Order: sequence, then structure tokens, then C-alpha cells
Amino acid sequence: MPEVKCSVGNCFYYGEGNVCTASAIMVEVGDHADSRFDQEIGEIEVNLKHRDYAQSKQETICHTFKSVD
Repeated sequence: MPEVKCSVGNCFYYGEGNVCTASAIMVEVGDHADSRFDQEIGEIEVNLKHRDYAQSKQETICHTFKSVD
């Protein structure tokens, strides 16, 4: 897996050097920001025929986030 950088320090998967340590990462287009993904990482089912397109990185949302609180 390629190295994924993330600066969200309160995420369970946040690692030293701003590295995401999750075994899988779910990223959505911002239009789906309110979508619910209740599955744990590794159980996320992806519809490979569904595609969305972001015009910029600000339109993406990382659903892998899990608070350490």
C-alpha cells in the first residue's frame, strides 16, 4: 500500500510523521459527506461500478477517520 499522509492528530489511525496507519482507506467525494459507513475498516464494501469525480482535493472526504476519544 502506498504511504498515505494525514495530519488529523485525533484520528485513531494517526501515526508518527503524519502517516495514516489504517489497513484500508475510504475516501468519498464531498457530496457524500453525510453518508454513513458503519462497517469497520476491512469490511467496507465498494461498488466498483460507481464513480464520482472531484474537481479539487477540497471536495474529498476521508471516511476512515475514527476518533481516539
